[in-house]
Amino acid sequence: MPEGQGRSSGKAGCKDSLLSLLPAVLLPCDAQAYVLSKGTSILYRLTTVTRMVRENCGALPLFRCSEVWVSPEPLQNGRYLFMEKQKETHRGSNAKRLKMVPTGRFPGQLLILILVMWFLLTGTGFSEQVSRGLKVSSIRIEGNRLLSAEQILNRFRTRPGGLFYPEVFENDIEELLCFYENNGYPFCQIRPYDFQLEAGQLSLTLKIEEGPLVVVDSIRVVGNEITRRDVLLRELGLRLPLVYCQRRIDQAWARVRRLGFFSEVYPPEIYYDKDQGTGVLVLRVKEGRVNVVNGVLGYEPKGSKIGGRLKGMMEFSFKNILGTGRKAEARWSRRGSFSELCLEYEEPWILGLPVNLGGSFAQRQETGYSQVEFAISARMPVGTRVCAQITSGWKRVIPDSVGSFSMPRSNSLTAGLSLEYDTRDYPFNPTQGLLWRSKARFGYRRNCSTDHFTPERRKTYNTWYQLGLEHYRAVLSGQILAMRTQVAWIGGTERFIPISEKLPLGGTRSLRGYRERQFLGFRTGWFSLEYRLLLGKYSRVFVFLDAGAYSDRTPQQGNFTVGKIGYGVGIRAESRVGIVGIDYGLGEGDGILDGKVHLQITSQF
Repeated sequence: MPEGQGRSSGKAGCKDSLLSLLPAVLLPCDAQAYVLSKGTSILYRLTTVTRMVRENCGALPLFRCSEVWVSPEPLQNGRYLFMEKQKETHRGSNAKRLKMVPTGRFPGQLLILILVMWFLLTGTGFSEQVSRGLKVSSIRIEGNRLLSAEQILNRFRTRPGGLFYPEVFENDIEELLCFYENNGYPFCQIRPYDFQLEAGQLSLTLKIEEGPLVVVDSIRVVGNEITRRDVLLRELGLRLPLVYCQRRIDQAWARVRRLGFFSEVYPPEIYYDKDQGTGVLVLRVKEGRVNVVNGVLGYEPKGSKIGGRLKGMMEFSFKNILGTGRKAEARWSRRGSFSELCLEYEEPWILGLPVNLGGSFAQRQETGYSQVEFAISARMPVGTRVCAQITSGWKRVIPDSVGSFSMPRSNSLTAGLSLEYDTRDYPFNPTQGLLWRSKARFGYRRNCSTDHFTPERRKTYNTWYQLGLEHYRAVLSGQILAMRTQVAWIGGTERFIPISEKLPLGGTRSLRGYRERQFLGFRTGWFSLEYRLLLGKYSRVFVFLDAGAYSDRTPQQGNFTVGKIGYGVGIRAESRVGIVGIDYGLGEGDGILDGKVHLQITSQF
């Protein structure tokens, strides 16, 4: 295995599906050939031969791993074809190349043919034995120092006295390699050989080359032109010196990927210096464009019940200010009589702890009322894929001349908790994975009378819950099925929820084909199904079907529930000005020309 990689070549000797094995035939280059049975056909294949070469190349060495295979049939000239697969590791390069070299006559050809004919003519029922599994007589282990042979066999499901199944045997080797990688031996190699079949029982030998114990004493970061090195090191969360552990390094790699600062985060590589007896962990990144200017324009045709209307939104987002990981956002939107302004800021790693402290201000104005809200939040990781956040806020609602007849003036205090679980491979244009969000908020509100309205209760307690799930699945190459759903509801001590507290439904982020916040209720839910055709890393076209429902309660109508359906097409395309998105949605009763058009332009820099 190349010492620049932790895992791949160590598995070379067992990754081929071994359906059945016959006695080994000695070949040149210390290789061994096995007869493999696959149905009624019998062929042989050369096991991989690993050679390691160390070359000086600057400050970091270059390691090369070669895997040699022999063709099961001779060429026309009677020569067998050897294929040498070379894999180099240098400064993060994972390039592979194949080189085919004709060699001399295969010296074991006659013996192989004799063995094949013997098994075909003697009627030993070898294929039947393979189908039901060969019995294992013994497993010999050589070269092991970290674990005893008894400890290794206790980890295996393939044991003496049991049956031999190739898939189970491969998994045993895989798990043993993982154990070594997680306990300081990333260069461990395990090679099964000396397979012998006698009286229907199989014996084999495992040769283990554990390699050196690697202790990482330094971390090298390459490619961080904007992000500061100390920001990356604190996100990695690896304390030095560190006995090499592949599991912890994979978790650190996932944390850096989730930052969203980089367009590429390459898998960490380990380099070992034999002279010093220490290891260097190298992390290569490629800076991305994380600052966003986002604009949205939409138009409703005059043919609708409300008439033609222009609406829009602007968003400025800075996710890595001066390479420190600080974040700031500003959003403004206006849709008819509704307008909103939001400002947010987040400071990472307060007091050297993995806790991000943030604050926000929001001002909203709508027909009937205006409100002002302040909030502070603390966000922290829980494991490698889960993020938790706690919030606390204050809100004031002031009704206007219209709202003063139906709602009170109020001041609220809130506290909330949210959890997020994310396994998506690429958040902007995912091809697989899921995103789970759950939020809960508890509030205390003090109501005050207006000149025209007296509240039912002076003091009220409210609870607010939201659950959301996104799931992405590849159907065919470049074709993705995206499913998104969300439910939310409000409970409390009052019968009628004020309009300022109700949940919205409708628009580009919930139910397309309808206006933004067209429906309000104390309980909402929607489901979206998209079939996407990926055109690039940032581009796609899709068709969608949305379904949603909301429930509300009013003094005039009592309790009622309404369901709606929307459908349409959309596109996201990368251009010089940014990522352009267009959605055309139709609601219930809309003609083909009565749909809602949403234009979105996202510019990153």
